Amino acid sequence: MSQENVELLRRAYEAWNRRDFDSALANSDPDVEWTFTAEARGAAFRSVYRGPQGVREFWDTFIEPWEEVNVEVEEIRDAGDSVLALVVFHARARDGLEIDQPFVHVVTFRGSQVIRFEAFAERELQQALEAAGLRD
Repeated sequence: MSQENVELLRRAYEAWNRRDFDSALANSDPDVEWTFTAEARGAAFRSVYRGPQGVREFWDTFIEPWEEVNVEVEEIRDAGDSVLALVVFHARARDGLEIDQPFVHVVTFRGSQVIRFEAFAERELQQALEAAGLRD
């Protein structure tokens, strides 16, 4: 099942990059919980979003200021029921400002349904590894 989870996560990132949010959320549990550490979220965001509607609220707020934004998956580590992804958000604002911001995501599955998404700042890798049940 864990390799299937890796592929489900890859497809979700691909869908997000196409702005196909329905497909990106297709394997989310109705009670999915998205959480962000203080280091991984900006001032405009809450630390927790619940359910697909909450995730959509986050995405709408997140992408609003950007003319272009996508996520590049650099590495995915299988951890059984959890998958750890090292990613970089590439974004360009309408005023031309560009950023490349690395993050670490831990996605937890129950069967083939995402039940939890955790975002960590790059410097919180050890904390993310522990959340996924992995060691560096």
